[in-house]
Amino acid sequence: ELGDMDRRAYFQIADSAAHLDPLLTSFLLRSIRSNGLDDCDNSSDEDRDSEFFDDDELILRRDALTVSDVSKAMIGLQTWDESLRKGRLPLVNDFKASSPDGNPEIWPEEPLFSCAQDVLVDLGLARLVRRHPEILPSVLLSIAKMVVQFTIESRQGKLTIVNTVNDDGKSNDDNIVSWENYESIDDDEYSQDFSFQPLSSDEIETLAKTVARDVFQEWGG
Repeated sequence: ELGDMDRRAYFQIADSAAHLDPLLTSFLLRSIRSNGLDDCDNSSDEDRDSEFFDDDELILRRDALTVSDVSKAMIGLQTWDESLRKGRLPLVNDFKASSPDGNPEIWPEEPLFSCAQDVLVDLGLARLVRRHPEILPSVLLSIAKMVVQFTIESRQGKLTIVNTVNDDGKSNDDNIVSWENYESIDDDEYSQDFSFQPLSSDEIETLAKTVARDVFQEWGG
């Protein structure tokens, strides 16, 4: 049974879907993590876990978007849509109209919002959309892909090797080994337990800059 929050989110998704491109809505709905929506899907968990998004190879995993995330995304994309049609990027106050309590809630949240704005300004995409409105759905899809990728990677965290133990049962001097150094460890000599650790605030900001730049790279040519 759906809770009140999920029920509101589903209603908001249904309402927002009427104002967005169907391909954009489909992409966002596919990003929802395995939950009640999958009851209609006869595929196994293993099949779903191996499923990929089109073009950007984002795996559907536990750390993908929730129903609430998609609801916020679709509402936020309407604000982006309205602003880009005017030939400009959305301002903080533009999100006030879509906020239930009248307080602006920018989407996506910081630091991704500012990183995306910086990249879009450099590319001049807002002016390009005004001259060629037919590309607006593709620009909005790029924004959605950016948010989905950032959400997955930021929630997943960084992979580390915990409690590295050699064949003698002795622990390695380093309790946590960075994933970047994994290839330097002899698999025959050591056994490892893997763990995802949360990203620091600096790492989250770096990730936001990287994802925003990479997703919009296709528009830079």
